[in-house]
Amino acid sequence: MKPIVVIGSINRDLVVRVNELPSPGETVIGSALEIHSGGKGANQAVAAALLGGRVSLVGAVGDDDAGRTMMAEIASRGVDVSMTTTVSGELTGMASVLVDSHGENMIAVFSGANKTVGDVHIGSARDALAMGGVAVVQMEVPRDTVMRAVRTLERMRDVTVVLNPSPSPPESPEVFRGVGVLIVNEVEAGQLVGRAGSITSYAQAIDAATMIASAGIKTVIVTLGGLGAVMHDNEDCFVVEPPRVRVVDTTGAGDAFVGALSVGISSGWTMRSSFEFAIRASAVATTRPGAQDALPSSSDLVDRELELPLKIRYSGPASQLRTEEHEDVCR
Repeated sequence: MKPIVVIGSINRDLVVRVNELPSPGETVIGSALEIHSGGKGANQAVAAALLGGRVSLVGAVGDDDAGRTMMAEIASRGVDVSMTTTVSGELTGMASVLVDSHGENMIAVFSGANKTVGDVHIGSARDALAMGGVAVVQMEVPRDTVMRAVRTLERMRDVTVVLNPSPSPPESPEVFRGVGVLIVNEVEAGQLVGRAGSITSYAQAIDAATMIASAGIKTVIVTLGGLGAVMHDNEDCFVVEPPRVRVVDTTGAGDAFVGALSVGISSGWTMRSSFEFAIRASAVATTRPGAQDALPSSSDLVDRELELPLKIRYSGPASQLRTEEHEDVCR
């Protein structure tokens, strides 16, 4: 198994459970308050480690109790944090998360020390991947750092760059040209292809993935929540419906997906096998509250494999999917 190096954010999550998510200007009363370790970088690193990956996290925390607590928690879950820096005078990042009775969420993030992630961290990641591996990057650290990291690491021999441009991807997929794997959700995919709203169907996801891939990206994955996910890999397309589970909280689902996919790639699996593994891991993560606390281990997936059947709606050449046929193929 090759190493996985995650460059990304480290946050303390304050989670308030509510009956319904508020509308703009509305105040709602929460039924519970929870405090968890989080941040997309930390979550994805822990997700990969719990599934058996050799994972290092490259990021930054503040010189405060939250930062020290989080480093201990992340390390206890099998992640190497030796390349994570402690920044004097900065607070550790913080996220405010609202979760409704259906498991849907709204999130606002204070960057704190995450905004100091820069060239020193990119250099650490480059050194750790000198013999090849998987680099995982998101956009909760400065955008300029993300783009420099992608351009630096994608040129390295035997390194696959997995980019999850969340939150708020750039306006055009052309800026990601050359990325090995791009993973976006239904909202981010819509933004990248100029849609007024989210992607809401398999047909729209197939069109979006194909359009994004045409910008020069080898593998594009659009995750669709309860609908599953679509993958455009080279010239092939895969449409997969997830296993049916009782959803408690969707906060950690996307990060579980990215971590699991990275483990599959680092293990030398095919993209299809890695993709299906990621869908199962993401589904299990929705059955538990929190972000890192919800992430599944390898034994969780092995123990529940028979309970997690996937429905393959399409697998084959993307060229055989004309726009007018999408709904028939994915019905």
